[in-house]
Amino acid sequence: MPNMQEPTSVLVVDFPSRGPMHSGFNGALLRIIRLAFPNATITTYAQAAHNAVLREETNDLEGLAWETRPPIYDGEKLLPAFKTNLQHLRAQLDGAKKARHTIEQAAADIKADLIVIVCPAPLVMGALRFAKLPKAVPIHHIFFGQIKAARERALRNPIWKTFTLRNDIRFGAMKTVRFIMLEKHLENAFHTYMGNTRYPVFTLDHPLPTVAAAPRHEALSKPVKCAFLGMAVPPKGFSGFVEIARKLASEDLEFHGLGHLGNNVDHLDLTPLTTRPTGDKLPQDIFVQKLLEMDCIVQPMSAAYANNASGTLLDAIAYEKPFFCLKNDVMDTLEDAHGPIGYAASDLDDLAQAVQDFADGKYVDAQAVWLENQRAVKKARSLETLAAKYRDYILGGE
Repeated sequence: MPNMQEPTSVLVVDFPSRGPMHSGFNGALLRIIRLAFPNATITTYAQAAHNAVLREETNDLEGLAWETRPPIYDGEKLLPAFKTNLQHLRAQLDGAKKARHTIEQAAADIKADLIVIVCPAPLVMGALRFAKLPKAVPIHHIFFGQIKAARERALRNPIWKTFTLRNDIRFGAMKTVRFIMLEKHLENAFHTYMGNTRYPVFTLDHPLPTVAAAPRHEALSKPVKCAFLGMAVPPKGFSGFVEIARKLASEDLEFHGLGHLGNNVDHLDLTPLTTRPTGDKLPQDIFVQKLLEMDCIVQPMSAAYANNASGTLLDAIAYEKPFFCLKNDVMDTLEDAHGPIGYAASDLDDLAQAVQDFADGKYVDAQAVWLENQRAVKKARSLETLAAKYRDYILGGE
C-alpha cells in the first residue's frame, strides 16, 4: 500500500465503548491524531454517552466533531448472553451484520480520507467481509488483543471453524486495511497466528492515560492499601485478587476493588475487601482520587487476558504505583525495553507472598528501581512521541 497524503478528515468509529468505557484510551487516541495531523477534522462515531465523556476529556482540542452510532445490541452489551457455541456464533454474526451497516453509514455520512476503527477484532473483520466502503480510503484497525484467544478457540463443529478471525482477515479485510497493534507482543502474535499476510502491520504503543493529578510518593505506613483496578471479572484476575485478600487481609493490610462488577463473579465472597467494586463504572475523578490513596496495584491477570494490551498496567505506571501481577506479555514487553517495573509472579501463592513482603517493607530498594523505569516508560509513551511515530508511519517520513 503506498504512503498516503496527510489526511484532512479522519473518521474514528468505536463499537464496544459505552459511557466512560475505554474513554481513557479513546481520549488519548484523539489527542494523538490531533497532534499528528493538526489541520484535520476528526469525527468520532460512537455511542452517545461515550461521545459525551470524550467531549469532556478533549474539550481543549479544536476541530473535533461527534456523531452518534446506532446501538448494536439491546442494552449496549458487547454480546448478548449465550449458553452454547451456536448462540455465540449467531450473536457474532448478528453483531457483524449490524457493525457493517454502522461502518457503511459512518463512511457515507463522513467523507473522510482516513478511517480508524476501534473494536473487538472478530466483530469488525466479520463486518468488513461485505462492507461497501470507498476503495481508496485507508482503514486502520486497532487491536487491543484477541489474537491469542482466537488462536486457542476451537469450535467442535467443523462448519463453524470457517468463522475464525484468521479467515475473516484473509477473506474479509479490504486491501486498504492496515492493522495497528497496541503492543509489540501483539504484532508478534499476529504474525504467528496469520502466517504470511499481504496486510501491513504496525505497532503503536498503547498510550498512557492523561494524569489528572500528580502521583504521590509517601513512606509506607499501616494499613498498607492494595488495589485491583477496572472491571472486576475473572479474566482480569479479580477471582485471584479476592483469593489473595482472603489469605492476607488484616488490620495492617487492606484490599480495595476500584472498579465495577462484571459477569461470573456472583459466587465470590467479597467480605475480605475493604472496598468492593461498584455496580457501575466509577466516575474518573473518584477513581483517580482513590487510586492516589493506594500503595500498590495487585492484578493477577489470567492466561486468557495476559496477551491483551492492559490499560490497568498503564494506569499503574501513569500514577507511579508498584505493580504486582502474574507473568504476562505486557510486562515482558515493557521490561524488555525499560527494565523491571514491578513484580511478575509465577503463580498466586508466589504473588500473595510478594504482596505480603511488600507490606512488610522488603521491596524498598526494588521500588526505587521500578519507579525510575516507570518514568522511562512514561517518557517513551508520551502523546507527542506516539503522534510523531503515527504520522511518520502514515506519511512515510514526510
